[in-house]
Amino acid sequence: MILQMFSLPKRNPAGLILADRDGTLIQDEGYFHDATKMKFLDFDMDVFSRIKQESYGLFVVSNQSGIARGYFDMTTAMRVNTELANRIKELGGNLSGVIFCPHSPKDFCFCRKPKSSMLSFVQDSFAGTSKKVGFFGNSDSDRKAASHLDIYYRDVNNSNFSKEVYDFIFKNN
Repeated sequence: MILQMFSLPKRNPAGLILADRDGTLIQDEGYFHDATKMKFLDFDMDVFSRIKQESYGLFVVSNQSGIARGYFDMTTAMRVNTELANRIKELGGNLSGVIFCPHSPKDFCFCRKPKSSMLSFVQDSFAGTSKKVGFFGNSDSDRKAASHLDIYYRDVNNSNFSKEVYDFIFKNN
């Protein structure tokens, strides 16, 4: 499990928004590794500034087996994450960090979703006293990872990320 931080969330944030990357925030191109070709999915981009305004921390939680498979290296993965953080910042938001598993399914590691280690680490390290943690993804492994920790989960299915995040934030305030 690799944690790439871009900024620290507030000491006691209102809560945490955890999101899968490919197919949730950006188009899933299969082992995506070219930061210059990153495309956000079709959702309300104001969601990033609203997450920040409402004092929630934002983290991406992602399996990146393309590293273990040799499709790209760690530096390339981190370049994509940095580009994502920069684009979210341009939209008025703040990506606190990206935590990702670089292993393949055959590695039987402890971090790869559907195991909950990455979610647990972010929750334990950054939620502070807040119990408001929501995970937004697009796969069965995302759902299972959240269910192991009894974390609020919504399948955002390629385009309704912003709607589901707004529902979570405003139903929990």
